[in-house]
Amino acid sequence: MIEQGQAFKRHFHIPAFIYEAINLLLAGVVGVWVARPLFRGPPPPMDFGRVVDRMSHRLSEADAALLKRAYAAHRDDMARLNDRIRESRRKVRAALQSEAFDSAALKAAMDEVRAARSELEVQIQDVMREGATAMSPEGRQRLAR
Repeated sequence: MIEQGQAFKRHFHIPAFIYEAINLLLAGVVGVWVARPLFRGPPPPMDFGRVVDRMSHRLSEADAALLKRAYAAHRDDMARLNDRIRESRRKVRAALQSEAFDSAALKAAMDEVRAARSELEVQIQDVMREGATAMSPEGRQRLAR
């Protein structure tokens, strides 16, 4: 005859196994969530097209079209600058990871990143200035908010 304690142990093994499986699953999910940023790499350069789209929602159709037209005139230059920023960031990473560390190479790569970002900032300001110059006073007021 089976004692009550043995019957309890026999039926308790299956829920304990499920409990352990759930714990391992949760540990894996949390581990991936914590470790993922370590392998992600640098953030991508800003996509100003999405910024223009968000800003356009606040404007009238005519003013939004003017802002988008100003952006379209600079889009190719901005894409090239984004590519330069990406390439310059790769050079920074390569200089940091090099066995024979060269401070001058790191500084040159960082200077390239800074120059490309400055040029991109000029392009962004040109888009905003050209768009604002063409739009209505109400559009400029909405853009300022």
